Amino acid sequence: MIQKVQAVNVMYHGRKVGTLSMGNRSNCQFEYDKDWLTNGFSLSPLKLPLKAGLFTADYQPFNGNFGVFEDSLPGGYGEYLLRKVLKGLGVDPQTLNPVQWLSIVGSSGMGALCYVPETKLQHEDALLSLDEMQEMALNVLSEKSDEHADALYFKSGNSGGVRPKAIITDADGHWLVKFRHTYDLTNDCTLGEHASTINYKGLPSDEDLITVGMNIHMSRERCQQIMEEVREGTKVLTNKRK
Repeated sequence: MIQKVQAVNVMYHGRKVGTLSMGNRSNCQFEYDKDWLTNGFSLSPLKLPLKAGLFTADYQPFNGNFGVFEDSLPGGYGEYLLRKVLKGLGVDPQTLNPVQWLSIVGSSGMGALCYVPETKLQHEDALLSLDEMQEMALNVLSEKSDEHADALYFKSGNSGGVRPKAIITDADGHWLVKFRHTYDLTNDCTLGEHASTINYKGLPSDEDLITVGMNIHMSRERCQQIMEEVREGTKVLTNKRK
C-alpha cells in the first residue's frame, strides 16, 4: 500500500538537507535545514539559493516539483516499469503527488539525494541471471506479460533512458548492464542496429534508411542527398587518416 506521504526529508550522505512538502495546492515547497544552512551548499542556485525561508516550486515544467528533485525520479525504462509495478498493486500512478514519487525512490535512486520516509514496495529479491532478465525485459516491453516487472524494476536502479538495463554488483564493483530492446534487429546491440531500420533484416540497407526518413515526412530525394553527403564526408575523413 502506498503511504499518503505529504513531506519527505531530503538527505545527502546521511545529512539532512531540508524538508520537501506539498503546499496548499499542487506545488511543492522546500526549506533548508538550519544545520545545512551553516555548512552546506545550494542544491539549485537559481531556484533554491542557500538561505533561510520557504521556497515554492512553479507548477511548470515539472508538475509542481523542483527540477533538482525531479532528477531523482526514474525516467524512460525505469518509469515504465515502476508504473506497471504500481498498477499491479492497485495504485493509479496519476494519483500520486511528487512527494509520494520521491518517497518511493527513497534511497534507491541513481543520484546522491535520498528521501525519508521511504515507501518500500514489496518484492522478492530473486537472484536472476542476465539471460533471464533479458527475456523478462523483452516480454514486458512487448506487452506480452507484466509478471516480472517488479523484479526488473528493482534491478534497474531507477535508471533513465529507454533501453532495458540492470545494476549488477560483483567482486569487481558495480556494473550497469544494458539489454536488447524490442526494436533491436540482432542479438548484438553494439553495432547500432536498433534505431536505423524498420525492416528487421540486420544491417540497414539504403532502402531501409530511406524508409525511416520517409516515415518522418522527408522526401526520398532528401534522404538520398543526406546519404551521399555522409558518404562523401566519410571518404574525406578516411583519406585524412591515411
